Formats: sequence, structure tokens, C-alpha cells
Amino acid sequence: MPIKLRGHHLICLHFFPGHDAESKELLKKLLSKGRLEGVTVVDGVDDYCVECKFQIDGVCKYKEGAEEHIRELDYLALNLLNLSILDNIDFSDLREQTHKILDKWKALVCSECDWKSHCNIGYQV
Repeated sequence: MPIKLRGHHLICLHFFPGHDAESKELLKKLLSKGRLEGVTVVDGVDDYCVECKFQIDGVCKYKEGAEEHIRELDYLALNLLNLSILDNIDFSDLREQTHKILDKWKALVCSECDWKSHCNIGYQV
């Protein structure tokens, strides 16, 4: 069964090593599974969000307005990657698509990201 990822995670999880030991282990497991089984695009909570302490009843409570902001990022990511909800994509194809839109994503998103201190976006996909 493919891993389920929401829009912005299709891009960001390639570069985010995690912010603590638990999230690092989860990412390692998810990305390994994605390489084997592919990815299904979902709307809202995905396989990474499920384990996040900020996700409460299907809503991100990281900070005020977080859910709305995340949904905007999801929409932008899907547009840039030319994907839709419930699309299935091979992990290597996703990496290739991410590489093609990475400069645009960085210009539009990364400078304002709260998680940039944990991110390795400077590295190639």
C-alpha cells in the first residue's frame, strides 16, 4: 500500500530530516516505504501528520492559522507538481518532479517557513 502524503509533504519531506528522534525515525520508515510502494496524494492529514503532536482531530494546531496556511501550501504544491488528490505517483517520478519545481518552491515558500532551521533544502533531491 503506498504512503499517503498531502501536497506540501510531497516536496518538503525530501529535505526535512525531522525535528526529534521520533520524527526522524518516522520519516526514515515512510520514505523507505514510499520508494518501494509509491505515493498516494491525499487531502488533509497524511501518514506523517498522523504521528505529529500538533495534529488534533485532523487539524494542525501548530499555531493560529496553521491549518489554513498548510492547505494553501498543499494547493500550491499540487499545482506546481501538476498532481491532484488521489493521484498515485512512483517515488522516483515524484523526486524528478520535485527537482523540476524546486527553485520556484524555494522562492515562494522557503524563506517564510517556520521549519527552515531543520531543513536541508539546499541539497539536491
